[in-house]
Amino acid sequence: MALWLGYIQSLQTYLTSLPAFANVSVFAGVPKSVTYPAVFLIRDSESGEKPMLVGNSGQKGQVSFIAEFWERDDTTDPANGYTKIAAVEDLVMAAIPAWVKANGTIQNITISGQGDGDAQRPSIASRKTIIIDWAN
Repeated sequence: MALWLGYIQSLQTYLTSLPAFANVSVFAGVPKSVTYPAVFLIRDSESGEKPMLVGNSGQKGQVSFIAEFWERDDTTDPANGYTKIAAVEDLVMAAIPAWVKANGTIQNITISGQGDGDAQRPSIASRKTIIIDWAN
């Protein structure tokens, strides 16, 4: 399995197993339809993977993917929507440390914000890049 897909599916499975995500849809990729709140885990990039050595120890590299946090807000005050997407972001950020500990190949993780997707109101979103340094 491609490394990026393994990490995305692992995080999706982990998040959906948590009681805090009982009412949050978590997708590997971008779905055709969605219920809110939602998290999309989207492929970004990877480096360091050596196909000839797959399965051998001693490899290391980097995988990054995008986490988009989506909500719906029909009010005229953007702060209401921001409060909603911040709550979804906070759920994911709170869950990541335990997921990292449970995944033995993750050496380091860096998360950076990339702004929001307010242009599609009443659906609103924010996005973060999750960068994983891995080794096996």
